Amino acid sequence: MELGQNLTSGNVLLTCEKRSTRLSAVKIDHALCSNEANSSEHTSYSKNIASDFQCSSDSLNSGVSAIVCSSEGGICSDVLRQNMAKSSDEPAVKRKKVDNKMENQADLEKVAEIQKKWELPLWKFRRGRLCVTDITSQSWCEQQLLYTYTLPTIPVENKAMVKGSSLHLARELEVHDIVPVKVTSREDSWAIKLLNIMDAINGLSFDRLCIREMPIFGDPFEMGVFMVGIIDELKYNESGELQLLEFKSRSSSKTLPGKAQKLNHALQVMLYKQMFDELVSGKLSREMILGHVNLDEGKVLGSAVLDHMQKTGIHFDKFGELLDAALLQFQFSSLPHVDSLEIEYCFQGDCLSFATDKVQFDSDWLRKKLDHSFLFWRGVREAEGVDIEDAWKCQNCDFVDICEWRKKKQQECMEKNQISINKL
Repeated sequence: MELGQNLTSGNVLLTCEKRSTRLSAVKIDHALCSNEANSSEHTSYSKNIASDFQCSSDSLNSGVSAIVCSSEGGICSDVLRQNMAKSSDEPAVKRKKVDNKMENQADLEKVAEIQKKWELPLWKFRRGRLCVTDITSQSWCEQQLLYTYTLPTIPVENKAMVKGSSLHLARELEVHDIVPVKVTSREDSWAIKLLNIMDAINGLSFDRLCIREMPIFGDPFEMGVFMVGIIDELKYNESGELQLLEFKSRSSSKTLPGKAQKLNHALQVMLYKQMFDELVSGKLSREMILGHVNLDEGKVLGSAVLDHMQKTGIHFDKFGELLDAALLQFQFSSLPHVDSLEIEYCFQGDCLSFATDKVQFDSDWLRKKLDHSFLFWRGVREAEGVDIEDAWKCQNCDFVDICEWRKKKQQECMEKNQISINKL
């Protein structure tokens, strides 16, 4: 599951362990206030630049007015003094004009840089950070993903999607309750996320064999792209290994998905493992988090969040203080890296699991996959559709009738066929 599910307006879903008062996994909207925050960042920066322009203009005007002389003595004296003043102050005025021109040019370059950044898909569509499901959707069909952002569509949940969400929720309730907590800022939302990660790490380190719906975030492989997600399940298996499990439901029958879907599922759990391993290795930094997510470390947390923190014995008022405590816990965690990856498949008809699929972690393959994916998000290349052998994916696509990539491939096939015919 990804961030943004099961969220009521103005509330973040926070979970509490049934057997204790400790906070457990969280369901939090990744996009909560992100548009406002990023737009306010952009707006405030533009206002600062505008104020710089105003100050430069005022300074220039004051410099010009400073060379005007008062009328005392006689006409000749006035003219002489004015000419002398102008002569002596002209170089300073010229320098001021040049300096102001250079400052204005620098400001214009900053504005152009910001505008250029916000034209990139990463910022235009995702406000500078990605969800793990963005990468898996991109892997399925990048052209389809682009259309979901650029064309007006109304997301509709079908029966299979609703059933799948219900099964996820039922599994979550097996290990903890869900308690709504009112949030008043983005810092509140991220504070709850930190609290739940801290509790999950504590649970796995001491008394719990299984946790579910654990938020995760980071910059995998330190490639400069911040990502967020939610791990379905972490548990210790019979061999004592830490296992990461992703839960998938099948609606039609008790059959395993095809190769393309399996590859997508493998990509998802590999990415979760990479992010989790980096988190418990202490590779996250406050600069990375504050910089990518644009949070205010001095922000005083809301009363509802502070109440939950006090119940768990955590006494911080500001977001930055909680962030430092969380990073210390991550860095000195006794948790091992994830040892094994597994996909569990459940049939929606009887709500029973019928198969598991083990995934072998491949760091090189994952990094190459992300390298190629990030080229699109950074605006280096255009969106790509599916290959000819995967054209079956188009059967259930909402954009099949308008897909430019599909038309392009059809045209290429027609040209190849014509060439073959001409050779006969």
